[in-house]
Amino acid sequence: MQFKDGVKVNEGGGMFLKLEDGETVMGVFRGEPREYDIHYIQGKGYIDCVSGCVHCTDGVKQSFRFRVNFVVKVNGALTPKIFENGVLIYNAMKELNKDYPLESTLVKLTRTGLKKDTVYSVLPVPPSKYDPKELAARLSDVQLLPLESKKAVQEESFPEQVPFDEQNPF
Repeated sequence: MQFKDGVKVNEGGGMFLKLEDGETVMGVFRGEPREYDIHYIQGKGYIDCVSGCVHCTDGVKQSFRFRVNFVVKVNGALTPKIFENGVLIYNAMKELNKDYPLESTLVKLTRTGLKKDTVYSVLPVPPSKYDPKELAARLSDVQLLPLESKKAVQEESFPEQVPFDEQNPF
């Protein structure tokens, strides 16, 4: 089998985690997910649904979405990114969380596919590959990002990065 070397999470200053087809990143989900619904409006794009909104009344289909902080290592520092996705990965994470508490488990997040044919997988990294106690201590210093709608989130709210030991796989 052939695998690409050096595939990394988008190292830009953006707050949202962006992976390309075939990319994998390791990190830890932190904080409570924010669940919400959206509508797709022709010519306007995606709009957050609020209870009793005009689009619901007009019969425009809703789609479930969620956001959660995902702490990754960027340029040697633990950095929160916002992971946003839909119902399939939400339910997979919900089941995985029963056996592997996601707030304290290092996971591999992989994207496969393009556009509407995209699938994400979340697999726990065996604790033998990292020190769970050290990871927990480092994660406690990471300030999480707000999970409001994209319009409400400002780049200025990006928290300070926490330095991390390069010897750690994450």
